Amino acid sequence: METRELIDASYTIYGEMEEIYIKLNGLDLAETTTTLLLMKELEALRRKVQSLDSSIINVLRQQRSHSQEIRRKLAKRDSRIRRMLELNREISEKAACHRALVQSERASLHHGQTALHGYKAAVGDY
Repeated sequence: METRELIDASYTIYGEMEEIYIKLNGLDLAETTTTLLLMKELEALRRKVQSLDSSIINVLRQQRSHSQEIRRKLAKRDSRIRRMLELNREISEKAACHRALVQSERASLHHGQTALHGYKAAVGDY
């Protein structure tokens, strides 16, 4: 594959990944089935793009100079990667909030409170 084709293929895959991140960002993380399916798809795309990106790096290292077209394509690809990373950060923050809530509720249950910060049951209520 030529450099242009490699960059275009990488750009396309990053676009597919970006779409998945947008879906995940709009999804309630409690929807575990959908979340897991999207995460598996994301991981498969990540492996594919990692291979392409390795090829791109090798080709670019071998070439001493790069055309304006290649530079534009790389800049466009980099912009998409930055947007994807921003979406990833947003999802990570959302997931951290969910984890904190679950940990808090787990600690409450451990100390005899009911879920969602209910009251402790009286000793004879069980």
